Amino acid sequence: MSSWDEATTRSIVVLGSTGSIGRNALDVISRHMDRFMVLGLAGARNIALLAEQAARFKPPYLAVLDANRAKELRDMLPAGYSPEILVGPDGYAAMAGL
Repeated sequence: MSSWDEATTRSIVVLGSTGSIGRNALDVISRHMDRFMVLGLAGARNIALLAEQAARFKPPYLAVLDANRAKELRDMLPAGYSPEILVGPDGYAAMAGL
């Protein structure tokens, strides 16, 4: 008997979503969208990839390390999608606590 409740959707936050482990995690999640909901994504350097991931998964929260990156990210997001963008170490800490 598995402890996994197939009727339950798990909310996931991926810190470092643009790195190799984060990309692999999102690949697995994308194959099981009925089981997982991406609640947040955080990325440090590859803002273009973070924007692509955000457009695909539409999480309500994103996190980046500095305000300039936050503006750059906001400008790359699709029209009509406006997640809360958390900034800096405090933003990452808040994301980890979701």
